[in-house]
Formats: sequence, structure tokens, C-alpha cells
Amino acid sequence: MPVLQRFAARAGIGYPLLSDRGSKIIQAFDLLDPGPARSTPWYGIARPMIVVIDAGGTVRQRFSTEGYRDRPEAGAVLEAIRSR
Repeated sequence: MPVLQRFAARAGIGYPLLSDRGSKIIQAFDLLDPGPARSTPWYGIARPMIVVIDAGGTVRQRFSTEGYRDRPEAGAVLEAIRSR
């Protein structure tokens, strides 16, 4: 998607970015934030969550928080990744 490519170039991001038009992936992983109403521009955003997925595509661990500023400890996430 050209918009994401331009943004990544300006921001110096060297990894692929995902555009989830229609929030299909967000819904598939049950990440849809139930707060924003459909009539708002924020409808379709994801709840803050880190999802650990194994090589076969199975969700092995989910770390969720109430707000975007609150994150799980990095050590807990790394342990979940290493143990899979």
C-alpha cells in the first residue's frame, strides 16, 4: 500500500507494516475494541494486545491490557515466545 510505504520511508521503519482495511484481522483474532461506536473514526481499532503465534499459526499466548500505555513485562513476553 503506497500510503504505508511512504510513512515507513519517512519514519525510517525497515520492517513490513500491515494495513487491516475493514478490521478483518483484528476481528479474526478477537481484538476489536468494543468501546468506539461505528459512527466514530475510531471504530475498528484493536485493543492493546500482544499475540504469540507459533509457526503453524496457532495462538499460544495473549497478553492484553486495559490501555495502550500499560504493557506486559518484556520478560514475560519473551518467555512465552521461547517456550513455544
